[in-house]
Amino acid sequence: MAAPQPAALPTVLVVEDSEIVRPLVARMLSVEGYPVHTAVDGIEALDLLADTPVDVVVTDLLMPRLNGRMLALEIAARWPSVRMVFMTGHPDSSLTNDLPGPLLMKPFGVEELSTMIGRLIAPG
Repeated sequence: MAAPQPAALPTVLVVEDSEIVRPLVARMLSVEGYPVHTAVDGIEALDLLADTPVDVVVTDLLMPRLNGRMLALEIAARWPSVRMVFMTGHPDSSLTNDLPGPLLMKPFGVEELSTMIGRLIAPG
């Protein structure tokens, strides 16, 4: 009898305009075994989501063209099963009130991010 296969980790899309933060977060998740895609802003993220299924989007709140909050509204309308995690380095409550998902304050560690993703996708 074959041993049960471990559950596959969710596919994650990291949306971040910073050329430093985006690859860093993507690498943190890749090292943990997550399949990862990246986008530089909300517009690029929507283009990628049209062709690439993902389970979780980890997005910065402040980005040019389409910010994280507007991206979340578009994703909820088009792909309601996709879960959202928000990240910001700006603890302004006007930005962080009523987000449709948990918020990580930069800087954060891989354990914190991985735990948050695990809670989002846990059954039940």
